[in-house]
Amino acid sequence: MSQHALSSLREQTRALRAGAINVPQLLESALKRINAIEPAINSFITLVAADSLREEASALQRELDAGRSRGPLHGMPIGIKDIIQTRGLRTTGGSAALDDWVPDEDATAVAKLRKAGALILGKHNTHEFAIGVTTNNERFGACLNPWHQGHIPGGSSGGSGAAVGAGLCVGALGTDTGSSIRRPAAFCGAVGLKPRYGRVSRHGVMLVSWSMDHVGPLAASVFDAVAMLDAIAGFDAKDPATRNEPWEAALPTLSAPHGLRRAGVPRRWIETTCSPGVGARFNEACKVAERAGLQLVDIEPPDAIDLLNALRLISLVETHVAHEERFAKVGERYSDELKALVRLGGYIPAPHYVKAQQLRAKTRAWLADQFKDIDLILSPTMPIVAPRVAGRNFEKTPPSVVADSSGVFCSFGALGGLESISVPMGLSDGLPCGLLLTGPGRVERALLRLAAAIEMQLPPLPELPI
Repeated sequence: MSQHALSSLREQTRALRAGAINVPQLLESALKRINAIEPAINSFITLVAADSLREEASALQRELDAGRSRGPLHGMPIGIKDIIQTRGLRTTGGSAALDDWVPDEDATAVAKLRKAGALILGKHNTHEFAIGVTTNNERFGACLNPWHQGHIPGGSSGGSGAAVGAGLCVGALGTDTGSSIRRPAAFCGAVGLKPRYGRVSRHGVMLVSWSMDHVGPLAASVFDAVAMLDAIAGFDAKDPATRNEPWEAALPTLSAPHGLRRAGVPRRWIETTCSPGVGARFNEACKVAERAGLQLVDIEPPDAIDLLNALRLISLVETHVAHEERFAKVGERYSDELKALVRLGGYIPAPHYVKAQQLRAKTRAWLADQFKDIDLILSPTMPIVAPRVAGRNFEKTPPSVVADSSGVFCSFGALGGLESISVPMGLSDGLPCGLLLTGPGRVERALLRLAAAIEMQLPPLPELPI
């Protein structure tokens, strides 16, 4: 087994089936990589005991030896963002307020991963209670970007993105309200998939915004992300927001023609917000998209400030509601940043929340009108590469979730509840950047096929310098 970054889930699955490796060997490779790299990036809050993992790996291998495969996730080392409950394994939310909480139930998505044969390695570092974009965590320490430890991994699923980007696991489960899967995927060189709203259950997940939260995978490739989506998607009576319809596995048809023809590109936003390096990578990716069969057309989006303000107001008010009961009991153990944000949500007048929802409705109407003429929106995931790590000085630095505006391209998927996937499109100044594909429900599966087709033609990222 290589001592370098873990290969993709697809490659590892092929090797398992061919008998070139077994599950215990795959686990040992992951553990060796974690021991070597994890101290430099701090992507985990809690790791499962190695002996326990070895017992589980041996049991999963015995199933394979007996001819019983649970599918592509069988024996695959997977990490879980620490706002997602794991039975018998500490779940902190990245906060001192839940320092020692050990749930007695798995979140639905985790239970489905276990059923699919995933080997859960541990819990990933996150911005406290997933409310922020840096993963500079006060209680458990800052998570750092595996491409350059002087830079952030993004957030709030920063530990998940950093671990996948560093090859510590073949995939990780994250959550996304405004950009929290796609941002760290772009910053860390991973694929990040925010499914359509209601496609994956949020039962057992600590909420940020009831009306905008999504659970989804970060992985090394589109194939891997779709394999994870197939495992976790589907209706769940415990989450009334889930779509009451069956999910047919998308992986078997991932290489089929995508059939999409027109992509809208918000050129004005790109020209005014993107760094030169990200803009150059996007122009190169556009040529790849055209070779994949897309006609690119300019679109004129709504005012970016309106979209971002709607996102902020809705998330702040709904965060206040989500934390009201816990904050009353243990609010003194929240960080100063989070205390301010939870309180701020309670100070926002109801008319402002209604106006934010009206802006959201206008955005959805605009999207519906656009999707009469285009199949998807194509853009950079982030207009910049990962910023440098900044010191925690709450008095001088506004809370990141309020001050940040770099998630503007992710706002369509967040406000519209649309499927949105980020694929690495190269490096700028030595750091990864992502290509974002966002589309309506009618192209839900086709968008994944298109992402896979574009990924195949984009140049692969160089070897990680860690």
